Amino acid sequence: MRNIFDPKKFENTLILRWSDFLSAPILLEWIQELVDENKNSFDFIANHAYKRKGSQIMVTRFQNTNQGFIIWVDFVVPLPEDKIAIGTTEIFLLHTGILCPSKTLGNIYKCI
Repeated sequence: MRNIFDPKKFENTLILRWSDFLSAPILLEWIQELVDENKNSFDFIANHAYKRKGSQIMVTRFQNTNQGFIIWVDFVVPLPEDKIAIGTTEIFLLHTGILCPSKTLGNIYKCI
């Protein structure tokens, strides 16, 4: 027997192809909800380097576990009053396809 599985290549494939098996619109909507729920714990940074733009997400990590995957999603989410939330959230993707939140961290910036 030989082990031919390369977990790093597998993770890279999942990162590159995540939108082929996860619904990007649903994930984006869910990330926006997590930001709204957690924004009071974000630090406010009086920085005018960011321009207001639409919501963006980027999957940056998949970690395989016995129950499914831990997924890291970086986000940029516009907020009222010309503010923007930038951060990351860690979520669990169970083998059943259900997403469960773990933690969401970020900062709020004042846009120019």
